[in-house]
Amino acid sequence: MQLRRKLFLVLGTLTLVPLLVLQFGVVERNKRSLEERAGREVLAGLDKLAGELDTLINAQKSVVRGLAAVPSVQHFAEVLGEPGDSPRYMERKEELQRFFLNYQAAVPSIQGLRVFDTSGRTLAKVKEGKIIPPVTHDAQGRGIIAHQGERPFFQTVAAALRPGDVGMSNFELGQVAPEAEFCPSMVRYMTPLNVEGRLAGYLVVNMWGSRIDEIITSTLGAYDGRVQMAELAPADPDRDGVYLFHSDRNKRFGNQIGIPDRLSADLGNAAWRDIAAGPAEGMLQLGERLVFYRKVQPYQDRANQWLLVVQRDRAEVLAPVMEVSQTIWALLGVAVLLCLLLARWAAVRMARPVQHLAEIITRYADGERVRYRDSRKDEIGQAGRAYNYLIDTLARAEQDRERAEAVACQAAKMATVGELAAGVAHEINNPLNNMTGLAELMEQAVKEGVDPRVLLEDLEVLRQEQRRCADIVQGLLDFGRPRPPTLTRVELPRLVQESIRLLARRARSAGVLLRFAPPGELPPVEGDPGQLQQVLVNVLLNAIQATPSGGWVEVTLDQVDGRLRCRIEDTGEGVPESQLARIFEPFYSTKQDRQGTGLGLSVSYSIVQRHGGRMSAEPRPGGGLSIWFALPLAQSGSGHERLPEAVNA
Repeated sequence: MQLRRKLFLVLGTLTLVPLLVLQFGVVERNKRSLEERAGREVLAGLDKLAGELDTLINAQKSVVRGLAAVPSVQHFAEVLGEPGDSPRYMERKEELQRFFLNYQAAVPSIQGLRVFDTSGRTLAKVKEGKIIPPVTHDAQGRGIIAHQGERPFFQTVAAALRPGDVGMSNFELGQVAPEAEFCPSMVRYMTPLNVEGRLAGYLVVNMWGSRIDEIITSTLGAYDGRVQMAELAPADPDRDGVYLFHSDRNKRFGNQIGIPDRLSADLGNAAWRDIAAGPAEGMLQLGERLVFYRKVQPYQDRANQWLLVVQRDRAEVLAPVMEVSQTIWALLGVAVLLCLLLARWAAVRMARPVQHLAEIITRYADGERVRYRDSRKDEIGQAGRAYNYLIDTLARAEQDRERAEAVACQAAKMATVGELAAGVAHEINNPLNNMTGLAELMEQAVKEGVDPRVLLEDLEVLRQEQRRCADIVQGLLDFGRPRPPTLTRVELPRLVQESIRLLARRARSAGVLLRFAPPGELPPVEGDPGQLQQVLVNVLLNAIQATPSGGWVEVTLDQVDGRLRCRIEDTGEGVPESQLARIFEPFYSTKQDRQGTGLGLSVSYSIVQRHGGRMSAEPRPGGGLSIWFALPLAQSGSGHERLPEAVNA
């Protein structure tokens, strides 16, 4: 790991850990504390609102009870069973209507007052400061304004009323008849009118719903736009989830005006079920929304409830802490930047001499002979002087190794020349015999006076045999003569053919067939022809020696992965797999008759490596040994270069 990275980790740990503890410890704890405090505040506001609504409903019910006890109302109740054209009925109805007008003018929150008979027929009604005239008459001649007996409100509430009770309708939009336009929202209260213990009729008082809106707005005005009230009625799907209060008035009373907006849809069915089955008040987190709720029980005759809800964005609740959190994150970013800068500065100051020494070592490893020349007295200087001592020692060892390797290479080559001597002698003997025979024939022809032109033909044959001997000797001399290694473009197929020609006699005398089918056009390799021929001769000679009479040695060439590969296979006994790794070691040999020096394959391996190639041995399927080496292809434009002197042979 780089020094700069280590310094950054140390400085970062010392700086960032406290900030992270502050961020994920203190800040997170404050977040939870803020949420709890916000929840307590909102729920307290909802409790207060629930109390205000209970107070309002109870107050309005008290007004209705008080009205039912007013003499004008009682007097009219006494004559509800009399004919409508009787003087007493008409007088008391007029008295009641005047009272209703005066009372409504004094209490603007009342939308209308009505008196029903026991079957729900409206006999007297004052609405919004006006007396509503009858639209028909019954058999007793009483004026009938409307018939509410079939309406759900009358059937539901009237059946449960007892003397002194006040029943309450749903909080909804008013509507005179099913086909009529809707009126603003209201709540209807109904109480029985009893005369001498007998039910005579009902008093109905309509209260404007605006008073409920005013209480919600004034009590929870701090949460403007986030307060809703809805009907919680699991047994009544028509009203369940309907908005009774919403900042957007167009979303209220969706069941009446035919719109889909409901609080149950806004919160989701799962959350709505949890609220319905949950306690009277609580809080739910829906994503980034915090939903606080409180249930109110306004009705005495049914299980429907009003659900008061305040929805708040969690980000809004946590805004004070989030500002602190953002400040800490900003400090973390600044701290990281400062740590990077400080680590960079310190690393440059501390690591520059280390990097300088590392660069020198790397350059040396890449082949550049460079020394450490700084005069520092610290540990870095000691390491540099140790490096100088090391490279001096390595240089001396390299020189010794190169000299030993050069001697070994030449020894191996001369040993190979010795192996070839018998075959070369036989090759030379044939043309020498031919030359001797020709000389004797020419001598006899001169004595016999043969035409000189015939002698010229014999002389040409004699010269050809002489050139043949010279070529054979020159080939052996070229192979065995030490010469400076030169890197050039080498046609490997031609070099293989020359090496096979050099060893042909040796192979024939051993009864071994040399096989080589020159391939199609192959690119040249880059190397020294003499050294590469030495590799070919060494491997071929080993293969010939390992192959019994009647066997064969085959050479193949192919191109693999940007290299030219030469594979030499024999049909000898092969080498045990446990010994394969050792065949390239100096002086290692499997020959039982002590033939050779044991240096041929070792020298060949060294030559191939110094050419940038690879060399390996493996068993041949069916028996025998397969040795291959692969050399880099010649680069375009490559010329003559000197190879390292260590392979001089």
